[in-house]
Order: sequence, then C-alpha cells, then structure tokens
Amino acid sequence: MPDVELSFYRSVAPSDPLSQGDIFANVRCVEPANPPSEKLRTVVVLSHGCEIDKQDSTSCYTAAVRLFKRERDDIREAIRSGRTANTIYLPRNDALNGEGFVDLRLFYRVRYEDLHAESFQETQRVVGASAQRLVGLEEQGVLILRERIVQFFSRTDQPIQRAIARGQDL
Repeated sequence: MPDVELSFYRSVAPSDPLSQGDIFANVRCVEPANPPSEKLRTVVVLSHGCEIDKQDSTSCYTAAVRLFKRERDDIREAIRSGRTANTIYLPRNDALNGEGFVDLRLFYRVRYEDLHAESFQETQRVVGASAQRLVGLEEQGVLILRERIVQFFSRTDQPIQRAIARGQDL
C-alpha cells in the first residue's frame, strides 16, 4: 500500500498555487436545501489549471471527499475497485486521516478566497476562513480524477481515449 500512496499524492504548502486535485478540509459549501445551508466539507478541486489561472475567475468546481465510515464492506470494495460510477477511490493517506473517496454526487462551486486565504488577505471574506490544504493528487491521481469525471457526467463505461481511438461517437 505505501507505493500506491507515494505515487498517488503529493505534499503541498499553503502558499503553493491552486491546482486540480488539491484536497482541502473545512471548506464552506452551500448545500442545495430549502433554504440553502452552509456546511464545512473536505473537497477536491475539479477545475483545471486554465480555468483557475484566468484573471476574472473567482471560483472553482469541487467535489466532496468522504472517508470510509459507515459504508458496508461490499460498497467499500466496489469503490476501491472502481466499479462505482459516482466515486473516485482515495487510498489511505495520513493527511486525509484515512482511506476514502471523492463523491461526484456532491458537487460545489467554491470561491478561491474560501480555499486559498493567503492570496486574498485584502478581502473581508477571509475573516473566519478555516480551509486547510491537506494534500494534492500526483499526476497519476489527477489523470484518474479527469477520466472518472468524464465517465460520471457522460455515463460512459469506457475511457474516452479508447472511444476516440476507435472512432466512436461520444
């Protein structure tokens, strides 16, 4: 298992530029209830670098990160093996305090200032911001993240690259 962790995650510092695959804890997320409510969640950044780097961009897309807690053993194994369309397995990592998954059903648009307060010292929104960058996904993890996002939203059971290579319509 250590080899998986070493190749799947990378260490991050609070001052590092925001990147796709960064995982943050204690992020303010608005839940689509009636009336809407705010919850602190652990999330992974889904937006890609080009969107993040735009001068007029003020927020990015994220999805909830959940640790295994109440999931039955068969559900855990389905997530670990990639058989669930709405999840992305996250191997055990000390920064995450365990083993878990990205839940693509819980999707949030989050303001940069709520993720990366060091870059937004002049804004009032930083007051009380408690987000903490835990870890980032290494290249292998980001590639899996991208592929699973496409599979989830397109409902395809095969990687897009294979479909394109075969000349299939998407």
